[in-house]
Amino acid sequence: MYGMVGTNRGGIETFLKKMISFMSSDIVFDYVIEETECIHEKDIRERGGKIYYITGRKKNPIKNLRDNKRLLRSKRNEIKVVYFNLSSLSWIAPVIIASMYGYRICVHSHNAQFVAANSSFIYRVVNRINKYIISKMKITRLTCSKPATEFMFGNAKNVEMIYNAIDTSVFRFDEKVRCKIRKEYGLEECFVLGFTGRLSDEKNPLFLPEIMKDTIKLIPNCKMLVVGDGPLRESLVRLIDEYRLNDRVILTGNVTNVNELMQAMDVFILPSKHEGLPYVIVEAQTAGLPCVISDVITHEVDVTGRVFYKSIELGAESWAKEIERIYTNEQTDRSCCGDLMSRSVFNINKEAGHLESILKGE
Repeated sequence: MYGMVGTNRGGIETFLKKMISFMSSDIVFDYVIEETECIHEKDIRERGGKIYYITGRKKNPIKNLRDNKRLLRSKRNEIKVVYFNLSSLSWIAPVIIASMYGYRICVHSHNAQFVAANSSFIYRVVNRINKYIISKMKITRLTCSKPATEFMFGNAKNVEMIYNAIDTSVFRFDEKVRCKIRKEYGLEECFVLGFTGRLSDEKNPLFLPEIMKDTIKLIPNCKMLVVGDGPLRESLVRLIDEYRLNDRVILTGNVTNVNELMQAMDVFILPSKHEGLPYVIVEAQTAGLPCVISDVITHEVDVTGRVFYKSIELGAESWAKEIERIYTNEQTDRSCCGDLMSRSVFNINKEAGHLESILKGE
């Protein structure tokens, strides 16, 4: 497997770890990682997997090519399939090498646009060339949404949808957990906005204080939980301080109980600049939360009918008014949403088996 980052907890890593945990025990993944350590090593070893550390392509592309060629050549009689999880096609050399050595190849698209670090003119040209090359290769094409399909594979018809599924039982609404978390964070009498995600440009976290500033004018008892960490954390803290929101916005950092924190929220917001198919919206819906999200996010994610799309171009005031509308009018019983999600394509018990059958070549 390619795509697991060694020292970060991003969307692809979270997706892979969850899906693998619901697959049969005879499925074993070995990981190719362009770093010198991996925070997931314990979990990988416990499942029987190996980790192969290679030179990062940004550090030394020539050594990266050599490492990939040496590794894939040595494992061609041992490994049955090479599974690439990609956010763009800016570097497909390992895919080409794997093809040269006769592996069965799966390429999985996890994004619908370029991330900020890979959005320059050169990257876009390379991506377009590689998109053409990929289109001519004999590979299994996987995707998480229609926009992610178009971004990486164009209008290809031979693409298999793998939904960003979750364990719905973990995120179902629980009143006791809600009371516990709200008491722990001092939110008992508050209307709570929630955000979960990496604090990086594509998630647009610097828009959150703007939304909060305008929402307070409409809902005076409003507070916000921001769950996650990332490169824009310091900038976010400065903006919170500038708007004097220190007593209104709680930054939790990376936590392991996201499911519990979602119980304490009243509205989930995700003002992303682009996404593949954000599983946090699946989680939030399972917890019974109404969601106000960017209109660039695919409508495939809306299962409960409680996902409301807004353009970030309309500004924070428009988002605040939508939140106020929910505050005033939304009275849906949150406990019923878990059943809806468990019957949907986003139930990991179903979707992990689907991905497993593809990787097995069945």
